[in-house]
Amino acid sequence: MIHLRPSFAQRASVVRPVRFVCAAVVVVALIGSPWFLLQGQDMTTVPEVTLAEMHARIAKGDQSRVTTTCTVLFCSAPGSYYLRDDTGKIRAGYDANVRLKEGERVRFTGIPLTYQPVPLFRTQGLPGIPWFNVTSMEKAGNGRYPEPVPLRLEGLYKDRAEHAKHDGEYVHVTGRVMGYREFAGTASGPAWAERVKLDIVDVDVQGKNVEVMFHPGLNIQDAFPIGTVAKFAGVCRMGQMSSAAMVERASVHVLVPGMEHTQVLSLPPFWTIPKNQQNLKLAGMAFLLCLTGGASGWWLHRRRMNAVLVEKSRAELQRALEREQELNKLKTRFVSIVSHEFRTPLGIIGSSAEILEHYEGKLTPEQRKEHLHAITENVKRTARMMEDALALSRMDSGGITFNPAPLEVRAFCERLCDEMRSATARKNPIELEVALNVSGAVLLDEALLRHMLTNLLSNAVKYSEEGTPVQLRVQRIENGIRFEVEDHGIGIPESDRDRLFEAFHRAENVGHVHGTGLGLVIAKRCCDLHGGRISFQTIEGQGTTFTITLPQANPTT
Repeated sequence: MIHLRPSFAQRASVVRPVRFVCAAVVVVALIGSPWFLLQGQDMTTVPEVTLAEMHARIAKGDQSRVTTTCTVLFCSAPGSYYLRDDTGKIRAGYDANVRLKEGERVRFTGIPLTYQPVPLFRTQGLPGIPWFNVTSMEKAGNGRYPEPVPLRLEGLYKDRAEHAKHDGEYVHVTGRVMGYREFAGTASGPAWAERVKLDIVDVDVQGKNVEVMFHPGLNIQDAFPIGTVAKFAGVCRMGQMSSAAMVERASVHVLVPGMEHTQVLSLPPFWTIPKNQQNLKLAGMAFLLCLTGGASGWWLHRRRMNAVLVEKSRAELQRALEREQELNKLKTRFVSIVSHEFRTPLGIIGSSAEILEHYEGKLTPEQRKEHLHAITENVKRTARMMEDALALSRMDSGGITFNPAPLEVRAFCERLCDEMRSATARKNPIELEVALNVSGAVLLDEALLRHMLTNLLSNAVKYSEEGTPVQLRVQRIENGIRFEVEDHGIGIPESDRDRLFEAFHRAENVGHVHGTGLGLVIAKRCCDLHGGRISFQTIEGQGTTFTITLPQANPTT
């Protein structure tokens, strides 16, 4: 049998694909082995630990995956966080595109690592904060900040225990604001510094400078003017010094999550604040302009006020003259009315009395009775006019007040109607209509009610044709009681309706019917004292209806 040996080109065409496949398998194995390890670890339960337990694992060199639940104290850079629980503190790193909020409580899963401190810390034997490389996280609600511990600057960068106690701890410091700066980058390189934007407030604390850092956009210069004494609470971070010679000038950072972690204790004098100094300059210029303009304005104002005072005095004088003229008119009207209204009944009384005195023996009994009746009626008429005038005077002087008492309205109205029938010689029938809902006693002022109804019924009879009925209607309404007096007399002309309740005013269509023009005024004032309301509806030549509405309450028993 003859064996043919393959050529070099044939062997190469077979070996090259095989080598390529082998290399690909090795690369996949190298790249995928950590993933398979992590997947294998995900198949097992990841232990839940506290930060104190995590520190113990780091001390032992154990870098297996763990889960811990912490509060985010501060985000120092995208993806870089200071965390804390009730047992300890740690720094953590996560995806820079995921931003957690300070104060959130988050459940982190990842690998704890030993943090390598900067050269200065190593040469001084100072510890760094362990690092937690987070692979996944889950928000667990709102966390809480611990009570801040006082920041002691004496032992920092020198005493190992004090350094470890404060670095990464939530602390508070009180000092005076000296100035402001922007974050200028660190040893991590300008690329990282470009992604971090922090505003710095330089605070003098017992002669030493502390850099208090804020997230941008909080308007710190207005919140903390230079010279302000304030208390700041935040995460303590040591400055990244690189040589032992710079220890004395090493800075301490306090990373403040927000304005709610600050407290202003005292502000500098108002005029020393730069922002206010510019405002004071502008205010000074404005004051000078206002002073100049004010002097000119004051002079113009004085001229204008003098003119106004002169005009006001002239107007007051004019009103005083008008009031005086009105009073003179009222006095003249009163004298005219009184002289006319009193002269007529007094004349009748005088003539009847003279006839009875000189001719009593020649008069028949009927004639003597007629003259005596005339005297009696005109005495009553004069007495009523005097009573109206005195009642109006007492109201003007406050002599009549509102004094409510339990009153049986039905019985009162019946008595009043009988009295009015007798007083008017039964010239017109007075009909009383009391609704069924008017029963029992109600709180009313009987004297005021008598003044109101007597004057309205008297006017209704006076201005109606003889024999024409006059109605008095009474009914309960919600929270009150209503009285209506209706006549079918001459009515009220439209030109007199606006002045109907003025003293001594009488309508132009009353003719020779006697009256003083005081009845409706008295009724209106009595109604006002009672807290009620009086109104009327009228048609000239057909009659008038007056309505009185009074508030009332059931008397206590």
